[in-house]
Amino acid sequence: MGAAGVRRSRGITASAAKSRLVPSGKYGTYYEVKIRRPIQTMIFQEANFQFNFKGAPMTNSLILAITLLIPTLGVAANFKANLNDAQIAAIAVAANQVDIAAGKAAESKSSNSEVKAFAHRMISDHSNVIKQATALVTKLKVTPEESTLSKSLKSDGEKNLERLNKLEGKPFDKTYISQEIVFHKQVLDVLDNKLLPSASNEELKSLLVKVRAAVASHLDHAEKIQPVVDEMREPGK
Repeated sequence: MGAAGVRRSRGITASAAKSRLVPSGKYGTYYEVKIRRPIQTMIFQEANFQFNFKGAPMTNSLILAITLLIPTLGVAANFKANLNDAQIAAIAVAANQVDIAAGKAAESKSSNSEVKAFAHRMISDHSNVIKQATALVTKLKVTPEESTLSKSLKSDGEKNLERLNKLEGKPFDKTYISQEIVFHKQVLDVLDNKLLPSASNEELKSLLVKVRAAVASHLDHAEKIQPVVDEMREPGK
């Protein structure tokens, strides 16, 4: 990425300057990514929705991961309707399904031991959450109800997986881990600002609290292995 900025419709503007990502113009039309090396701070802000990525070197894989997730981030930011417990259940299941699918791709495609171990954990932990959520909604006689947010999670998850599967080797590993960091930050924000405040059933809220702790642990895991994954050489090189 050079010092000169590149702007395109529904795309990204990149330049080596102050490090922040903000909407530029109408949402979904222009965004601006600015980089300060060697330490990078990124902010995505739409309405009251904000992410901060501090202290990690900016990489093309991180830019790609954030770019792929921008549609879902925007939907979460602009989703103002109150959620009922049935919709919360559907969102929780969708988020877990998205990460299980990505984890299965990583477990199959990656030859990096750190990435494979992380992916295996994602598959196991998120599958367990789905089991718990399914048991709870069955007990409560609640049928999960789709919402704009759950549909967006599924749709964007499928698109992201398709793009991720086109990568191989180290580019795949780096993008997968970067995407997991962004995704888990997004899920934490949705949990804190959308799901937990909206949940009315105490058992559902209790499950969400447990899920939040697991998501935070996953984020910590991904952030710890990211530098290792970035530095590791591919086998045979």
